[in-house]
Amino acid sequence: MDRGQFPPPYVAYQTHPVTGNIFPSVIMVYHAVIIPPRLTTVAGRMKCQYCQKEVITEIKYISGMMVWVICASLGFLGVWPCCLIPFCVKACKDVEHSCPHCKTVIHVHKPM
Repeated sequence: MDRGQFPPPYVAYQTHPVTGNIFPSVIMVYHAVIIPPRLTTVAGRMKCQYCQKEVITEIKYISGMMVWVICASLGFLGVWPCCLIPFCVKACKDVEHSCPHCKTVIHVHKPM
């Protein structure tokens, strides 16, 4: 590994209990960066931040802002029979990801 990736070591000075001599001790400190998975329109594996269990999310399609904007736009244009189509198309709806164990909503993916 390249030494440029890690922070420099922290040097602490300690006193030897028997001789009383002062000697340096090196403490290496590393920080882990955790990148959460990107949840989109399919269920994903992740660790629930509420119950701390490794789960595969449950998904549910809900009518969000995009559905209502398309419905209002079609109604405004005078295409009355077609204004209900966005409520039947999954690609227009928001996807709600929840934990199957604690039933808490983890993420809502919005197509817009």
